[in-house]
Amino acid sequence: MRTINVLLLVGMLSLAIGCESDGTPEVHHPQAPAASAAVMATIDGEPIYMDALTDILVEKYGMLTAQQLIANHLVDARAEQMNIVVTRDDIIAEREYFLQDLSSDPETTDAEREQLLAQVLQQRDMDEDDLAVVLHREAALRKIVEPTIRVSPVDLREEFELQFGKKVQVRHVQIESLAQAQQILKMARNGQDFSMLARQHSINDSAKLGGLLPPFGYEVDESELIPPAIRNVALTMDTPGQLSEPIRTDTAYHVLYLEKVMEPQDVEFERVEEQLKVDVLKRKIRQRKPTYLAELFMEADVEFKDPILRKQDAEIKRRQGR
Repeated sequence: MRTINVLLLVGMLSLAIGCESDGTPEVHHPQAPAASAAVMATIDGEPIYMDALTDILVEKYGMLTAQQLIANHLVDARAEQMNIVVTRDDIIAEREYFLQDLSSDPETTDAEREQLLAQVLQQRDMDEDDLAVVLHREAALRKIVEPTIRVSPVDLREEFELQFGKKVQVRHVQIESLAQAQQILKMARNGQDFSMLARQHSINDSAKLGGLLPPFGYEVDESELIPPAIRNVALTMDTPGQLSEPIRTDTAYHVLYLEKVMEPQDVEFERVEEQLKVDVLKRKIRQRKPTYLAELFMEADVEFKDPILRKQDAEIKRRQGR
């Protein structure tokens, strides 16, 4: 949902553009190496050559790392063409954008965001030096695409509604069948605690939170994953404690419990207009950067010389119909 956007950062760090893998490396058995081949180790005097290790590492991790290196080169080259220089202040600002994207909850502290970032870096086996490389690329991308972004009056009105319009907060139970959803609804109407029903029966990730979803309104934030059917029903509910009839989505059924209604805030548009421009611009840049990077990849004539990477690249293009 909207609160913790760790996947956003993981995706930016991974940069797996069109890269698909089942995670199982092929085992290569190279021919007898030349006399000058590097030796990784010896076992009772018998050499184990680096080729064996290299092939396995390239098979499993090579494409992802290669794409990172290519992306850095493509962005640096385009920035140089445009006479764009990334400063230390740009990288510091980009790091702050990363931290803010990790959690959109205003109650999340700076220390908590730093902790989330540390967890993500640990999961990716990265340190701050590795992050700095990614931040440099993202800062360059920001400076490349920002001049192309336009913020319209319609954009501002939609952002105003998103930030200050009516919102609701609901709990929900996601279940696999209509019969199960009807049973949940019956238990809730008979007085069973809805949050406990969500913890015990919901198959959604929000179950551990008692089914509680972040507040949402009529305007859609791109970081929200609220299905339209749930949004439309929830925004017709007006009494805390109210239950919905079972709602069908593509993959499941849902029962909603209205936690609270947040009426539109009494804020004058003109008073917040400049901040709205800043917020819309940030969001549009965030949306544009990955598509621009993908375009750079499509425009570039990238030819892999390593046979393992060449084979993986051909398979990726086959799957993409290229």
